[in-house]
Amino acid sequence: MWTLLFILSLSFQDNVSATNYFEGWIKYKHDLILKNTNIDSMRLKEFVGSGSTLFFKEGNYLHKYNDGPIIQDSYRKEDNKAYFKLNKNDTTFWVDCGKQGDEILKFSFTPKKEKILGIDCDELIIYYKDKITSDYYNSDLFGINPDWFKNFILDGQNQIDQKEKAICLKHKTEYANFIIIETAVSFSKEKIDERIFKISPNEILIEQE
Repeated sequence: MWTLLFILSLSFQDNVSATNYFEGWIKYKHDLILKNTNIDSMRLKEFVGSGSTLFFKEGNYLHKYNDGPIIQDSYRKEDNKAYFKLNKNDTTFWVDCGKQGDEILKFSFTPKKEKILGIDCDELIIYYKDKITSDYYNSDLFGINPDWFKNFILDGQNQIDQKEKAICLKHKTEYANFIIIETAVSFSKEKIDERIFKISPNEILIEQE
């Protein structure tokens, strides 16, 4: 009898844990901070765009951009590839996420660093040679399974997800001459049709070296 109750308890806990993973969409606004006045700000703003929407389901994601040269980018965990499409091109470019990419030099963590949409967010700063990225997230409300990204070696994303275990509500990337900030303005936890992550057999696919 106790064995049966124990098994039922484990099963129930597993089901609860599974439902705690975030599935849905998050809308972001994009902001740009210039550190070098010699940079062409208008051209850079056009590239960054005004905002985007992230759709996420079980380790697969799709970003759709409001404007700018990139229409969308996505990741499919089944083939461990990232895809992106430009607005004046009928070609979909892809990147092998099993490649090494940029090396992470160190991390810096601060709990409950900032409130975003009224939600307490931890901060994880990731230091690379040529950039610094900062993620703000709440793993209780926007949790993910880091095992979904265990093969995402590119730029140390698998290491980052092991630490954060969450979808970010804010992402900041600081380069030598400018800073790009993506901040959540709204979200919805809802079922996402997995067909949006499919690659059409008619797509022209080219690997981005």
